[in-house]
Amino acid sequence: SGKTTLFNLISLLDSPDTGTIFFDGRQVDYQFSKLISLRRRIGYLMQYPYLFNLTVRENISYGLKLRRLPARIIKQQVEEILEKLSLVQLAERKAYQLSGGETRLVALARILVLDPEIYLLDEPLANLDMLNRQIIEKVIKGLLSEIKQKLIIVSSHLLEQVSLFSPEVIVINNGTIKAQKRFNVFTGILHEKANGLKEVFLQQGMVIRVTQGRAGAVTISIRPQEIILAPHRFTSSALNNFCGQILRVEEETDSLLVYIDLGVTFCALITKHSFRKLGLKVGARVWFTFKANAVEVINNN
Repeated sequence: SGKTTLFNLISLLDSPDTGTIFFDGRQVDYQFSKLISLRRRIGYLMQYPYLFNLTVRENISYGLKLRRLPARIIKQQVEEILEKLSLVQLAERKAYQLSGGETRLVALARILVLDPEIYLLDEPLANLDMLNRQIIEKVIKGLLSEIKQKLIIVSSHLLEQVSLFSPEVIVINNGTIKAQKRFNVFTGILHEKANGLKEVFLQQGMVIRVTQGRAGAVTISIRPQEIILAPHRFTSSALNNFCGQILRVEEETDSLLVYIDLGVTFCALITKHSFRKLGLKVGARVWFTFKANAVEVINNN
C-alpha cells in the first residue's frame, strides 16, 4: 500500500511527484534550508531504525547536542528518558550489543527527548517481546494524553492494537483509502476474582472473561478472526459465549465481516463458504464464541 512512501512524504524526507503537501496550514517549500526547520518538528520512528555506533546514552543525547543545549540540561533530559523507557541498565551499552526490541526503544527515546510536535511511528509494536511492547504502549498512551502532540501510527498486522489507542483508523488498500474501521474495541472495568479468573464489565452490562490486565479501567479488543460463529450453542472450552442478531454483512476479499448486535456491536470474520454452510443470514440469531486469551487488554491507568 506504500505506507513507508507515505511516511517519507509526511516526514518531508521525500517530495511528491504530483500534488501538494501542507504543513500546519502552509504549503511546503522544498528548499533545503526551509525543510530543516520543519523536519525538526517531526519525530519519525522507522520500522527498522538505525542507531549510531555509540552508547545508548550517547545516541539519545546526540540530537540535543546538535541543538547546542547546555550540558546540564542535556544530562537531565537524557536521564529522564532513560528512566521513562526502562533503559537505565543499558545506558552504557553499545548499539551493536542491543536486541531488536531494545534498538527500537532507544530509537524511540532519541525521538522523545527532542519533544517534537508530530510523531510518526511505523509498526512500533511489531515483533516485540511482552516487556518492550508494554513499555512502548505506555509511551504511546502518554503521548496521546498530551493535547499538543500529534501521532500517526502505521500497522499492517495489529489493527486492533492500534484501535485501542486511536479514535480514528484509516484502512489503505493499493494506495487509496478503502475504509475507516474499528473492530471490537470496548472500555470497561476489570475485576479479578478469587479463583484467578479476570472479568471485564462493560458499560452496557456485558461481562467479558480475559486472562490479561490489572484491576481497574481498561480498554479491550478482540480480533474478528478470533470469534467463532455457529447457528446453535456448542460445547467449547472458550469462556466467552454470547447470542446476538446479525445486523449486516460486508465482503472482505474472500471472507465476510459479520456484524452482530448484543447491545454492543461485535464483528466476526468468516469465510464465504462457512457462512453459506452454516446457513447464516442478516436478521438471524447466531452464537459467537471466543477464548479469554484472545482478548487484548490495555490498562487505562
